[in-house]
Amino acid sequence: MTWIIMGIVNIIIEEEFRWLDAFWLVLGFIFLLLYRNQQKDKFLIIDETQIKENWIFGKTIPRSEIKKVKIFAGEYTFESPKRKISVPISLIAEESKIPFLKEIDNIQSEIKP
Repeated sequence: MTWIIMGIVNIIIEEEFRWLDAFWLVLGFIFLLLYRNQQKDKFLIIDETQIKENWIFGKTIPRSEIKKVKIFAGEYTFESPKRKISVPISLIAEESKIPFLKEIDNIQSEIKP
């Protein structure tokens, strides 16, 4: 929001248009879109086939490749030979904690030693 305000103020105050002013506006709107996406959608999607971070550059791990699930330093970590996804406990909504913990138990039971 600050970037949008800075862009608007710079456009109003400056006599000539500069690209940096437009950059602040564009950056602010991109930030608002990312924020809305994070508020509307879940951070992590767990289904029958995969675990996926729900953002533009989010990682995906097929459930069959998960070798370890650990809880350390306030976050859950899902590890495969190629990737690792960490989920801070603070990001898990209260109403989602019980289903999330059940799903972790299911995933741990699927892991082959």
